[in-house]
Amino acid sequence: MGKRAPSPPPAPDYAGAATAQGTANKDAARVASQLNNPAVIGPGGKQSWQTFDQTGYDKAKTDWQTAGSQGTAPDPNAFYTSEQPGDRPLLIQSLSPGQQSIYDTNQDTQLKLAQLGSQGAEAVGGTVGTTLDLSGMPAAPGPPGQIRDDVINAMMSRVNTDYGRAMEQKKADLTSGGIPVGSEAWKAEMDRMDRGLNDARQQAIIAGTGAASQDFSQTQVARKDAIAEALLKRQSPLNEISALMSGSQINNQFAMPGVAPAPAPAPAPIFAATNAAGQYGIDVYNAQAQQRANMQQGLFGLGSAGILAAGMRR
Repeated sequence: MGKRAPSPPPAPDYAGAATAQGTANKDAARVASQLNNPAVIGPGGKQSWQTFDQTGYDKAKTDWQTAGSQGTAPDPNAFYTSEQPGDRPLLIQSLSPGQQSIYDTNQDTQLKLAQLGSQGAEAVGGTVGTTLDLSGMPAAPGPPGQIRDDVINAMMSRVNTDYGRAMEQKKADLTSGGIPVGSEAWKAEMDRMDRGLNDARQQAIIAGTGAASQDFSQTQVARKDAIAEALLKRQSPLNEISALMSGSQINNQFAMPGVAPAPAPAPAPIFAATNAAGQYGIDVYNAQAQQRANMQQGLFGLGSAGILAAGMRR
């Protein structure tokens, strides 16, 4: 009665296709990284890349654990290996002879500045972290009372002596002039003498206060100047070192002028191809099934026509 019914196609291995697609994606990402991050050889040195041997590290760690974790555990840093030539592009930067001469001169200058900074750092090593010694500085200004009293006493010492003599002379003059003691004239002259003494005392107080204020200001300025000079001596070497080191910084020599990022390569469409293959198998199966159904329908039609013709002949 015709061909056998077609067998349905086997289901695609979608899990395997997904795993393969993941591997293809990683490979494409690795290639993109290599294209966009070349190794560099420039005037100031070179820039290279290393890869980590995860498989080797895992095996070494497993062997160490199997042996009872005796000795030192594997060092991950020992499993970084330089990439083989051809893994990524190599960018070589070269300077013209004139620019190379300028570069070499600048490098030499920076080296000398760095060496001077190192010498300065060693020279001030015993200063940094120590307390500023103020023992040799001028003393801080004390209370002004003593200087004020000294000036007042000095000025009033002679005034008091002269006042005593002047008072005795005044009394003698009043008595010889016939002015009795206790009279209004006598009291007026005594009051005038007392006012003179008070005026002298006020002048002494003003002079004493001014001298005390001047001494306080002078002492304070002298102490501030001494401390500022000590700080200058302490800070100058540090400032010089900072200036020297800022002039000896190393510039990044691994810039990539004129290098445009490479487009990321598309991974192989493994999963999409698996889907397409599965759909193709289904399409072929459907076509074969439809072809068989049509053939069977034709055979049934021929059989029915033959039976009908035989009946009519009878």
